[in-house]
Amino acid sequence: MKAWLERKREALEHRMAAMAEDESGFTLIEMSIVLVIIGLIIGGVLKGQELINSTRLKATVSQWDASKAAINGFQDKYNSLPGDYNDANVTISAAGVLNGGATGLGNGTVGTLYTDGNAFNTDVSGATTENLNAWAHLGAAGLVAGITVCTTADTLQAAASGGVMSGKISGTSWAIVHATVNNSTSLWSRLQFGTGAPASAVSGKDAAEIDRKFDDNNAIRGSIQSYPQGATNVSTGCSADTTGTYSALATTRSCTTVFNLQ
Repeated sequence: MKAWLERKREALEHRMAAMAEDESGFTLIEMSIVLVIIGLIIGGVLKGQELINSTRLKATVSQWDASKAAINGFQDKYNSLPGDYNDANVTISAAGVLNGGATGLGNGTVGTLYTDGNAFNTDVSGATTENLNAWAHLGAAGLVAGITVCTTADTLQAAASGGVMSGKISGTSWAIVHATVNNSTSLWSRLQFGTGAPASAVSGKDAAEIDRKFDDNNAIRGSIQSYPQGATNVSTGCSADTTGTYSALATTRSCTTVFNLQ
């Protein structure tokens, strides 16, 4: 009997030891290694997203550079600005100017003078069509790619996606406007969200990065400027004050950024 009880005790101890071994968890070292790996993965993903965004911003500036080169080429060839060229529909094949008799005025500006926050005009006569036709002229002249040329009578270029050019940042487009921005009147390429009114295209953070890397890091001076939709200079998330200091930590779309073309 004693021998049988001893065998049962040993069997029970053996079973309990096996169960304890099976139910053992991670050691602190193993858990630390797992946490480090997870941290590296998250850090890599975030860094990758940051690099992708930075690449898009650089591509946006490259579009601006290409636009300036295209406009200079157009001026050299036709002695006029795109959109303002009054002989476009007889000189450039399928120029995309309105067929209802409206041509550029040839007065040295592209469209009517726009001020901060204004949308495109929707009139189909005279100077109000010039900025809508500017990209179409450049596309028809073979100086930029990806422009839809509209030749339907009395149809705005914007209605056929011909008045703007798609941007590299999701949902954005470029418009060519003769405008006063932050008290500076010039020909600008305006980066905006959508194809109509100049809705804010980029965040204060992205606008600041573009301006810091490629201009003077000031929202109201230089070749690159930014302004909020519907206001002159100041808006939370765009520029922090009237000195042109960007809200460089803001991550929501709050800035309409313009790039000087002349």
